[in-house]
Amino acid sequence: MNIIYITSNGRSGSTILEVLLSSAKNTFTLGEVQLLDLELKFNAKCGSNERISESIYWKKIIQQLPLEDNNARISEFRKSNPLTKSHSGKVIRTNYLLAMLGIKKFKKFEESYTELNLELFKKCKEQAELVTNENIENLIDASKDPYRLFYLQKSKKINIKAVHLVKHPCSFVYSNIKHLDKEKRLLRIIKMSFRWVIENLIISFVCKQNPNSILVSYYDLTNKTEESINSIEKKLEVNFSGYSLENFRQIKNYGISGNLSRFRGDQISYDNKWQRELTNTHKFLIKLITICLSPRLYKLAKGSRKKKL
Repeated sequence: MNIIYITSNGRSGSTILEVLLSSAKNTFTLGEVQLLDLELKFNAKCGSNERISESIYWKKIIQQLPLEDNNARISEFRKSNPLTKSHSGKVIRTNYLLAMLGIKKFKKFEESYTELNLELFKKCKEQAELVTNENIENLIDASKDPYRLFYLQKSKKINIKAVHLVKHPCSFVYSNIKHLDKEKRLLRIIKMSFRWVIENLIISFVCKQNPNSILVSYYDLTNKTEESINSIEKKLEVNFSGYSLENFRQIKNYGISGNLSRFRGDQISYDNKWQRELTNTHKFLIKLITICLSPRLYKLAKGSRKKKL
């Protein structure tokens, strides 16, 4: 069984990618499965629009499996806000960064976290095959978090194949500031520009430790979708036979969390609102911060196109 792990900044297209891939006959998405216990506390719905606790897919899983023990929990890298019913995670986690560099070790946590997730993935596969009546070869975990990916990769019991999805920094920043009044955007733009760089550098560092990983730009995913999926299949040596660009929205999924695009019925398209809505000054500032700190990432995020944005 392959675990296809989608990692990215938030609001970078991970939900679209996992829903699209899960339309393949041998593939099943779990969505942001690391949020399972947190979403349960909020009595949230999964991708089928059922309450998770009542879902034909999740009900047996949560009844039969522990989602935490004395040393770890599935949602280790996320905290919930009861007021907004949302979940957030820190970009910089010093202790875990030191662990990535081999300076610190958390043996008990690592062992517990691995076993909790291994049992979860096994049960998810069994239940997916019951629900779909198909042989499931690929489970998709779209949890995004690089720290989770790091510990899943360390385990030799879990076969992790990672997709690093990266969005143009201007597009990412705009998706995080568009709700603000224009005169209040400047500080948030600076903060989100730094976040884009730091988070993607951490993700890149983790993915480099895994030979079964690939970087895909959001631009290419939405403009050259078939080419992008073919690249993922070839690099990760997986098969997404039968995935449907036309009907992937109509195929029922039980993914946890993700954004509202999970429930929409439109086709894949590139969201270029940032090009119209951001001022030239703001675009220049975002580019200045991101290209100075990581020119390679900036170039890759633009995707394979001739014209510069």
